[in-house]
Amino acid sequence: MKYDLVITHIDRLLSLAGDPDRGLRGEEMEQSIEIEDAAIAIKDGRIAFVGKTNTLFEREIIEAEQTINARGKSVLPGFIDAHTHLPFYGWRGGEVARGRGKTYGNVIQGGGGIKVSIKEMEEASDVDILQFTNDLLDHIHTWGTTTVEMKSGYSSNVEGELRELHLIQKIKENSPVDIIPTCLAAHDVPEGYTSSEWINEVINDLLPEVAEKKLARMTDIYIEPFTFNISDARKFAEASRSLGLIPRAHSDQVHNIGGCKEAVLLEFSSADHLNQITEEEMQMLAKSNTAAGMLPGADFTMREKHLPPARKLIDSGALVVLSSNYNPGTSPVGAMPVIIGFACALYDWTPKEAIAAATINAAVSLGIGKDRGSIEVGKAADILILKDNLYEMLPYRMGSNPISMVIKDGIITKNNNDIIDSPNAVIEVQV
Repeated sequence: MKYDLVITHIDRLLSLAGDPDRGLRGEEMEQSIEIEDAAIAIKDGRIAFVGKTNTLFEREIIEAEQTINARGKSVLPGFIDAHTHLPFYGWRGGEVARGRGKTYGNVIQGGGGIKVSIKEMEEASDVDILQFTNDLLDHIHTWGTTTVEMKSGYSSNVEGELRELHLIQKIKENSPVDIIPTCLAAHDVPEGYTSSEWINEVINDLLPEVAEKKLARMTDIYIEPFTFNISDARKFAEASRSLGLIPRAHSDQVHNIGGCKEAVLLEFSSADHLNQITEEEMQMLAKSNTAAGMLPGADFTMREKHLPPARKLIDSGALVVLSSNYNPGTSPVGAMPVIIGFACALYDWTPKEAIAAATINAAVSLGIGKDRGSIEVGKAADILILKDNLYEMLPYRMGSNPISMVIKDGIITKNNNDIIDSPNAVIEVQV
């Protein structure tokens, strides 16, 4: 058999194989399958073989366009970042420094936060936004992200929302990573509107065009007393589903007004933040297919004193997802190995649990679990080769990029170490 790429003698391969509709839950996250002296064979961008190196060569003489000897390395699936606020333009570092001791609600009500980023986006040219965002995507790809969710939401009118979603489509054309677009029109209430008035305009004037032109796969709403209420969320979710769009939510970050409970009852694909949820709501999540999105980058940056019950959410059996929440103010970190480090430090997670939450569980939450998120035969070959054989080091040296190589759809897109053998090699191994 002739393959496009063969990786052999992997010291430790963490496959993250799991139910593509349910993900890994509870103890399953820690018990993910690990293979020593492993091999992966790739054909036409898909994984054709996963198993022991000697098993691969016992079957046949292997010919490959490229081969990689990954001795001394660990291999993982590519990271899937299921919650970002890309595209954005500019940063809000000064605001974060000035916000010491304030809640995010205080910042927004004082004219900061989202409103500052909306102004920056509306004043920037398309060219500037595209260049800024493409640079950020290249950076996070170097750190192992192979699929990323991107949101609109930095606009104060329907036209601005459409502009952002069209920019995301342009970014998709040349992006090194797969992009899942989300319409976050319900991010902030524009000046001159009540929350209900803005939701009605979004439902009547924006979502039909988004669905017709396939500008987004999902929608998102920020449920808080200072943004959108439960009634708004119900109308928004109903309209989204009627158009074939999948609703998600930011909820219970600052206040609990029932956002998580409503997200589960309305079968949202995800409810993210969840700092203020109750034991009852945690149990509801555990019995549902609504993902619990943990965003430790925001908890770290905002110095949150009230962390989400992330440890308990895993133990309860919820579908727990780890994402960066990459944005210019409250979580200016897009590198998933750093986010994994934050999660292990803040949430008392193990490295395996954090990796599972950032791969297969993230894929399930985005509806792509059958195609990505784990290293299994038939799935897309989105693969990371680490610089050593200890994936447990991911949360330990957070300032150092642990990724040696990124393989996207079977193509080597980032090579931080020269570990490729000669092209067109024919390998014969006696076992």
